[in-house]
Amino acid sequence: MKRCAVALKETIGRMRQTVAAIWYPIKDPRLLRRFYQDLAETGAPKLLRVELYVHPLDTPASLNGSGLAIANPPWGLEEELRELMPYLAEKLGQTQGGWKMDWLIAE
Repeated sequence: MKRCAVALKETIGRMRQTVAAIWYPIKDPRLLRRFYQDLAETGAPKLLRVELYVHPLDTPASLNGSGLAIANPPWGLEEELRELMPYLAEKLGQTQGGWKMDWLIAE
């Protein structure tokens, strides 16, 4: 995941207003915390994080969900995701579905 953050930082350095999305697995909370830190240091003007959980976050040895980090998301995407994510969490959640959306870097 470190390589993804580095690639995003390089891309933002060349094209500050580019829209970029990074998909990532949700498994190890320690790795995720470091990844979030790395993303926050990319220099992106805005960075939206949206995550979908299909298992409780503390389920060992399982893919508990997945996330998207979106640099410079298009106008209206946040509102669309806010409507879509509860539906996806309900339909795809296997033992306990859920979702979260926030700004790692707010404008």
